[in-house]
Amino acid sequence: MDRGILSAIYTEMKARTALPDIAACLENSYRGSPFVHVVEDSPSTGDVKGTNNCHIFLHAAGKNLIIISVIDNLIKSHEASRTDTSWMLWNLIVFQYWYDSYFK
Repeated sequence: MDRGILSAIYTEMKARTALPDIAACLENSYRGSPFVHVVEDSPSTGDVKGTNNCHIFLHAAGKNLIIISVIDNLIKSHEASRTDTSWMLWNLIVFQYWYDSYFK
């Protein structure tokens, strides 16, 4: 593994939802964000090394949804990280609303 952060999020869907629908919802949520990409193959930190990109990969196994994301946390300055953290918190609020709609 190259430098960076790899996050794996596991959740159980309340109903079987088509993976393309979930991917489309995420893509719509991050439309206009030049750095966030929903990808087709499982990402590695090497894929985003030296960039501001965040790659998100989705995998469904029965009623379980696995979300994998990667970022390079060493490329950013302190100020850029603070700005990105603010946007990430805002997106987390939006994602929580979306999550509650689909999974609870």
